[in-house]
Amino acid sequence: MNKIKFEEIFAKKLKYTIGKRFSGNAFADLTLHQRFEEIIDAMLFELSTKVLSEEVFSGKVKIPITYKRPKNWWQMFKMAYFPKFLLKQFPVKYGFTFYEAEIDLSIYATMPKIAKVFPAETIIFKYMVGFQNEKT
Repeated sequence: MNKIKFEEIFAKKLKYTIGKRFSGNAFADLTLHQRFEEIIDAMLFELSTKVLSEEVFSGKVKIPITYKRPKNWWQMFKMAYFPKFLLKQFPVKYGFTFYEAEIDLSIYATMPKIAKVFPAETIIFKYMVGFQNEKT
């Protein structure tokens, strides 16, 4: 007759903490969003805030993309299965394909520390660009 052996394990919960430091300026419009990501079985916490900024550039930009690939099936076979000493003697020959992607791009100059001085949503700055002393 088989005997079944049991063991007892006493487990207790340990505190688990994750921390991130933010400057004091970030707390003016701070919001916390949380959601459960079922695919990765994890809780996601998102902290967001607003920062004053000026749009420096906005428009469409063309970006060149070069795609490097083996020239044909034989070159692909060499790359996948040849040992290093054979690859030194018979290197893989590559072909290149060129694309041009067009993306919408916006660039902002941010001013994160100025929100302490001016807490409003939108601020209009007037500043002196240059000064010339006129002699009469």
